[in-house]
Amino acid sequence: MSRRARLAALAGVLTTVAMLAGCGSAPSLPSPYVFEVAPTVVHVGDTLVIDGQAFGDLQASGFVTVRGVTADVAAWSDARIEVAVPDVPVGDTVVVVTQAGHRSPPVDLTVAPSS
Repeated sequence: MSRRARLAALAGVLTTVAMLAGCGSAPSLPSPYVFEVAPTVVHVGDTLVIDGQAFGDLQASGFVTVRGVTADVAAWSDARIEVAVPDVPVGDTVVVVTQAGHRSPPVDLTVAPSS
């Protein structure tokens, strides 16, 4: 079983245990976490694929930023997001996924000049 599958299974077990134990409030959502982005060198308008966990099955209030600019979302699931790289200056930058007010740690990305 992959590390990702083990982490997802553990999160499910912990949520179930908390619910069965009758906790007074619902467990808080885990923060999104990015395992990888592909490709790691992109151009404005390219599709960027973000693999990770705890993105939420539905986008709802979630969003992705590249260099602080919100990206247009093409597809969203709990473990994968696809976005169009927004119009940002070229150079090294970071990608952040935000869901329900929780932010992922930043992940490095390079925006290259258009050909």
